[in-house]
Amino acid sequence: SDYETHRKTDVFLNYLNKIIRFSEGLYNNLFSKNENLELGEFWVAHYRKGDFTVKHSHGELYEHLISGCYYAYVEDNASPIIFDGQKSVYPKNDSLILFSSQTEHEVPPTDGERIIMSFNIRKAKKTQLTTDDCDKVTSFIMNDQ
Repeated sequence: SDYETHRKTDVFLNYLNKIIRFSEGLYNNLFSKNENLELGEFWVAHYRKGDFTVKHSHGELYEHLISGCYYAYVEDNASPIIFDGQKSVYPKNDSLILFSSQTEHEVPPTDGERIIMSFNIRKAKKTQLTTDDCDKVTSFIMNDQ
């Protein structure tokens, strides 16, 4: 789907509200902040045998803070998501992976099917990040399996 799926349907609203609340709580607890976060982009992807995603990031921190994937369905032989060419994470059904929007990641060609909901979250009120904030968020990867 396109990056504005959350504006075109409310089918995913329950998931999105939980993801935003969880992300906001995690961000505020980890970084001693009191920020309101909101959804910037949301899309759904269905990977089948041979599908892949080239290495990319989701933009600069002034645009989005946190990116993530909720794995609604994952077959056992599905490829991992690889962060910065180093850390491979093999998601399972009903798992959530959060990471800094600046973190480069990729998915090699898969042998197994997976259905994911991907998103980018930003501050509701645009404020400047400190250098310390940028360093902390840039190194942030959370895998809630």
